[in-house]
Order: sequence, then structure tokens, then C-alpha cells
Amino acid sequence: MRILMLAPEPFFTPRGTPFSVLHRLKALSDLGHQVDLVTYPFGEDVALPGVRIVRCARPPGVRSVPIGPSLRKIWLDLSLYQTARRLLRSERYDVVHTHEEASLIGAWWQKRYGLPHLYDMHSLLSQQMHNFGVPLARVAAWVWRGFERWAIRHTRALIAICDELAHVVRRLRPDLPYEVIENVGVAEFIEQVSDDEVRRVRQAVNPDGHYLVAYIGTFEPYQGLDMLLEAIARWKADSDGSAVRWVLAGVEPERYAEWADRLRALDLEDCVRLLPRMSPQEAAALQKAADLLVSPRRAGTNTPLKIYSYLAAGRPILATRHPTHTQVLTDEVALLVEPSAEGLLAGLRYALGHPDEVERRARRAVEYFRARYSYAAYLEKTARIVEVAARREGAKAIG
Repeated sequence: MRILMLAPEPFFTPRGTPFSVLHRLKALSDLGHQVDLVTYPFGEDVALPGVRIVRCARPPGVRSVPIGPSLRKIWLDLSLYQTARRLLRSERYDVVHTHEEASLIGAWWQKRYGLPHLYDMHSLLSQQMHNFGVPLARVAAWVWRGFERWAIRHTRALIAICDELAHVVRRLRPDLPYEVIENVGVAEFIEQVSDDEVRRVRQAVNPDGHYLVAYIGTFEPYQGLDMLLEAIARWKADSDGSAVRWVLAGVEPERYAEWADRLRALDLEDCVRLLPRMSPQEAAALQKAADLLVSPRRAGTNTPLKIYSYLAAGRPILATRHPTHTQVLTDEVALLVEPSAEGLLAGLRYALGHPDEVERRARRAVEYFRARYSYAAYLEKTARIVEVAARREGAKAIG
């Protein structure tokens, strides 16, 4: 079938939702569908059979787009809508598959024209208003809760990336067909990493061969990196700090100076290394090179993509006992601690003091990942929900 996909992100860049979009496209391509992807005018082109990337126009003065809500996204989304509208007038599609706030476009087209809408729900956009600290967050969240409910009412089917989001959907619309399709595709890069690449990365970031703790992800407030830095500072104060090296990878170039200043203020420059956003292959090599992988998340609903690649990497995991993690991680496969600096510090001490136990959990993590998150299951669920969404009833001409 022919699918019009709307992705209001800089596709492709190696971060959260663009990764998810990439793997949705790969699955749809493998299933034999034809997809026109309308996305922002930023990012790298990706070649997949049956997939055409159509970029919207760049609004004047907009040269990049930050993670999270912003005024720039409003202008970009208007441009994306205009581009998608032109395609819709000239082409015939069986389904409109939307991501994030583009769900409002798909919902409107389903309501107005009867065009089947598949809503790919990556997060609660209302919750993002708080997570990213937007001005008047409480009011913005209230507005977006109304938008979310409206989009859920006007979709034929829905994909939720985690159980917590599915719970919200069931509460708002119990009759809506949905599938929980986790963002497990990012783990494919783990399988492609060679031992030589792992050794090279470890030597580059940790030439002295210390115990290596790695965080890989964005540097937004909800990720809990302030708690992690406090835990590292306490660790260093309680010891000479020489036994452990920390790598925090994924800082945006425009925020590097800010985070370097934080390290200086805490006297952590000698034991913490900042790295920019990495390619998927580099991130996978770093994950396999680490002695401990950490995710200090303290807010949000959706499971971070990094958790799936952490599981697949087969390295010990230290994560906060927060719903974003516990809907996937258990005490059998990870070291779960309270979401605080004290909890993270206690987890580090446990990992250093009980190496055999955390390695056992890491081995169980790989088995758990392979048993629960196969690509065959991903494909099956994708095929099923697209077929449900494509059932067309009372479609109208689009003028």
C-alpha cells in the first residue's frame, strides 16, 4: 500500500524520535509498502527501497531545530503541513502515518476527508511541556492534553512505543486498536560492531584502562544528568577518584561550553569526559567498551531508546527505578536505584564491589533482549497495525 508519513523532526539525525522513524521506515520497506516521508529540511538522507524523502521548505531565519518544543518548530510544522498538503492533492494514499505533533494533521484529515490515520505516539506531548521547562508549562500542558485527546479520537489505529503510553490510550479510548511497538531497532548497530572497533574506542576515551562508566543520550533536564554529576562529585570526594572514568556522550555543540563549565565548577574535569553526539556505530562501540552503562532519567513516560541498546550490548546497566525504565528493566537484568544522587552513588559502589553479580545481570540482559524484542515480532506488529489502519470508510475527495 501507499503511505504518507509525516515526521516533524530533522530526519535523519542520531537522536530519539528520528531513530524510531528510521526503523518504522525500514520495517514498512521490508513489508513491501511504498512510503513518502515528509520531514524537516535538516538531516541526512537515508536510502531504503520504496521510501521517498520529501523535505519541507526552510522558513526564513531557521537554520536548525533544537530538541523539544520551540517557536522554530511551529514555523517548520506549518511548512511541513503545506508540503504534505500538496502531496495529498496530487497523490493517492491508503494511510497517513504521523509522528508526534503531526498527529494533529492526520487527525484533521481523517475527520475532514475520511483518510485513514495511524498515530505513532512516541511521548505525551503535554508532559514534554514540563520536561523541557517551556514558559507557562502548566498552561501549555493543559492545551496539549486537549490536542492529544482530540488526535486519539480521530485516528483509525495507534502505535505506542511503551506500555505507559498504551495505558493512557486505553484510558482515553478503550475501543481504539493499538500495538505496543518498542524502539528496539537501534540495537541492530550493536550486532554490527567489531571487537577491533570496541578496542579502538576504549583506547581513545580511556587510555589508562580505568573502570569506564558511560552515558549516551541527550543532555536535557529530564535525563537526570545533574543528579549524576552530583553522584560523581560525591564519589570523587569519598575517594581519590582515580579508579573510575566517566564518559558523557551526546552534548550539542552549542551547549558544550555550558557543560564544561559545570564540570569545572564541580572539579570533575580530570575524571569526566564530554563527547559530542555520536553516529549510531560509534555509540554502539562505546556501549560495548564500557564497564557500566548508566541512565539517570528522572522524568517522562516513554522508555529511552538507549535502554534497548544497553540491553543488547551485554554490559552492566545502572538505571534509576523510574517508570521510564521499569516498564522494560527488572532487577534481574539491571542495577536499579532510587532516582537521586544518593541512589546513583550507591549503585556505582555496588557495581564496583560486586563485579560478578553485575556481569551475571548483563548476561541475562542479552538473553532477555533476544527473547522479547526480535525484529520478526517488530515486523509482525507493524504489518498488523498498518492493515487495521488502512480500512477506509466513507473517504471524501480532497480539493
